[in-house]
Amino acid sequence: MTPAVDRLEWILAGLDGTQDWGSDAASVPAPAFTAIVPPDVNVARTRARSKIYAPVFRRRPRRL
Repeated sequence: MTPAVDRLEWILAGLDGTQDWGSDAASVPAPAFTAIVPPDVNVARTRARSKIYAPVFRRRPRRL
């Protein structure tokens, strides 16, 4: 897999509310991203969003 796909899977796992997610938040996102959004802010935002969107992987896609 590519680094972009790995990062996408990591983000989806966070949005899915995976336990102990985010401990590697300083190393998984691209350095350019962590320069703009600090890892602790990214983790807090993703956890807040997971309360809205989880479970990500079990939900059927919405039709437009």
